[in-house]
Amino acid sequence: MDRTKVLSLLFSILLHVVASQNNLRPCRLYVIEYYCIPGEDGCPDTTLDCELEGHIYSVKGVSKEWIKEQVRTKKIISGESDLAVPSDQILVGRINVPESSVDELRITTGRGRRRLQSGPSKMGQSTVLVVRIIATDYEPNYSVSQLYDSFFGDGANVHSLKSQIEACSSGQTTIEPAFVPSVMDIKGVVEVEIGISLLGNSDTTTDYDLQVVRNAAIQQLDAAAIPYTDYNSVNFVIFGCKPNKCPWGAYAATNGWYAMYKGSYATFNTIAMNIYGKQMGLYASDRFLDGRIVPSGDHSCMMGKPLYGTNEQMCYNALKNTALGWFSSGAYNGDLSLSLSELPVMYEMIGVAEWDSGAEKLPWSLTIENYVVVSFNRAVGMTASTPEETADKVLVHDFEVQSGGESMLVAILDGGEKHEYFYAGTTTNIFVQVCQIGGDTSVIATRALVLVYDSSAGESVCPSESPSKMPSDLPSKMPSDKPSKMPSDKPSDQPSKIPSDQPSKMPSDQPSKMPSDQPSKIPSDQPSKMPSDHPSMIPSDQPSKIPSKIPSDQPSKIPSDQPSNIPSDQPSKLPSDQPSKLPSDQPSKMPSDQPSKMPSDQPSKMPSDQPSKMPSDQPSKIPSDQPSNMPSDQPSMVPSDQPSKMPSDKPSKMPSDQPSTMPSDQPSNHPSKIPSDKPSLLPS
Repeated sequence: MDRTKVLSLLFSILLHVVASQNNLRPCRLYVIEYYCIPGEDGCPDTTLDCELEGHIYSVKGVSKEWIKEQVRTKKIISGESDLAVPSDQILVGRINVPESSVDELRITTGRGRRRLQSGPSKMGQSTVLVVRIIATDYEPNYSVSQLYDSFFGDGANVHSLKSQIEACSSGQTTIEPAFVPSVMDIKGVVEVEIGISLLGNSDTTTDYDLQVVRNAAIQQLDAAAIPYTDYNSVNFVIFGCKPNKCPWGAYAATNGWYAMYKGSYATFNTIAMNIYGKQMGLYASDRFLDGRIVPSGDHSCMMGKPLYGTNEQMCYNALKNTALGWFSSGAYNGDLSLSLSELPVMYEMIGVAEWDSGAEKLPWSLTIENYVVVSFNRAVGMTASTPEETADKVLVHDFEVQSGGESMLVAILDGGEKHEYFYAGTTTNIFVQVCQIGGDTSVIATRALVLVYDSSAGESVCPSESPSKMPSDLPSKMPSDKPSKMPSDKPSDQPSKIPSDQPSKMPSDQPSKMPSDQPSKIPSDQPSKMPSDHPSMIPSDQPSKIPSKIPSDQPSKIPSDQPSNIPSDQPSKLPSDQPSKLPSDQPSKMPSDQPSKMPSDQPSKMPSDQPSKMPSDQPSKIPSDQPSNMPSDQPSMVPSDQPSKMPSDKPSKMPSDQPSTMPSDQPSNHPSKIPSDKPSLLPS
């Protein structure tokens, strides 16, 4: 036996001798933590029990604030500290502590144990018993087999307390159902009849944790020779509280061996994980949000506000895992501790659900000296039910536990976000930045790339991704020194500000969305496959080598200096605003639908083969040298100012609407078919 154990044993013996001489009786202290039902008033939150000679007593006269302060200062270590109690303060079911003597309480913490173990093992195997309490008036609505499934069930898609604890610890903690064949039909669950009613013995206004009912059940365990003192966790299940409702769903002795559930709360594996965590010595998981503390507000952890579910998958946060000693063994210790002098650091991190005994050799937790603990809360497998708010996020916790032993979540970070850590309202210059979540899909575990730095030593930034997966919306402000190694999948939305020195080797499949500001320096060897939506802003210096396959919708704004070598197959869709500077050598193959807006300066070199489809509105300014080959179908709309130089060979088919302004110099060769109204001025 080593020296420490000898001294602890001697100290414990001395305490008993002193207590006996002063009529003091030592009892083992347990801090009781409750799972309070939201919306229910009167939940005690935290109380104190003391175990004495096989009985458990409630300690009255101490406030929850006083209890939490003793826990914070470690004057009370639940399940390990003893209280020396005068015999006159021990009453039926309770120990009364006068207010005046609270500060004089004799509390000692030794290494000795009067029980084999004070609570479930954090590592290794623990034996667990569930006690179904049958009172004279009520019993739980859930059978022995149903309670077995909730606490010990296993198999595909079954998540009980046993299966979830073993998954969350990566097999480092296991649960074995207690079994006494002579009194138990099913492993792990036993029924006891306490011989008293719940009505009148379960009033939480005077008996917070129903110690009368619980002690009656313990007596029945003793009577049935069930060695409950050898078990790590004993869980009592009752119907409920009478005459009042219980404001709690369950409670447990922190770092202790006993717990109690009310009704349906015994069927929620999430509540069982919370209560079992208390028995392993874990306290609540709070959150700091908007300048205030939210009790049990860390929804990433079963010690926060757990889900109401019978088959959910969640575990504990990084601080709890470190306290339990999980995920720190194996081929790689994934719980790294770093000093400020080592900053800045950048790590790929994985979640505990994909730790796999350190096979990836990546950390699941980073502790930065005495400041923060950083972890990646991967939502998969044993943590698949994690609420969306914290799923696949990087979490930042305060390194220091709070008053009462609670952990504190201070930041939830997504990719690209960062957090500046403050202590007592003052910056520490420590920044935690998430560079990326996800990334390479070829790896087994999803990673988070996390950067931690001290800004007082200089700013640090995350590395950029190379190359960009998607093209940028706008062109670069400065052109790159070298061309891209690989062409982009899609064309840019806007043209380059600076034209290229040489034309593209291959024409583009589609025209540019926007015309370029300047024409190309060198014309392309081949025409564009598709015409552009708009004409060029500035005409090219030289004509195209090959004409366009499709004619333009509108005429050129500026006429060409020379006529086309080859006439077009079809006339222009719209006539030009001005006549051509030079007449064409040959007449048009097809006459135009409408006459020219302006007459030509000179008559055509060759007369047309056929008359105009429509007569002109006005007579020719200069009469022709010869008469028309064929007379017109209709007379002129306006008579000519002078008579024809040569009379026609035949009379007009249709008489004119008005007589000639001036008589002809010679009489007609043929008389008129219709006589005139008046005689001629000269006789024929």
